[in-house]
Amino acid sequence: MVKERTPKITIEEIAGRIKILKIFSIAKNKQVIGGRVEEGEVSVHDKVKIVRRGEVVGEGEIIELQKKKEKAGKVETGSECGIMINAKLPVASGDELHSFHLVTR
Repeated sequence: MVKERTPKITIEEIAGRIKILKIFSIAKNKQVIGGRVEEGEVSVHDKVKIVRRGEVVGEGEIIELQKKKEKAGKVETGSECGIMINAKLPVASGDELHSFHLVTR
C-alpha cells in the first residue's frame, strides 16, 4: 500500500500590528523604538515587516520588548511598549510593524 503525501506548506500568520511613535536609538542593525500595539499581540522573536505608507519596505525580528520599563514576553492590543528590533532598514515615526509567525501545515 502506497501512502500519498501532501506537501508541507509554510505560510505567514499575522500576529499583530504596531504603530511606531518614537525612535530612541539606532546602532548598526539594532533599533530601539517606542510604539503602540494597534491590534493583536506581539511577542519576542516574532518576525516583523516594516510598512511605510502602505508598502512593505523591509523585514526584521523583535529582539526585546518592554512594557512600563519591565521586560515582557508579549504585549497585547492597546498597550504602549519599547521594542528592540534587528532590521537592516531604519524605521521612521509613523511606520507600522506587522508581526507574523511562520506556520507549516
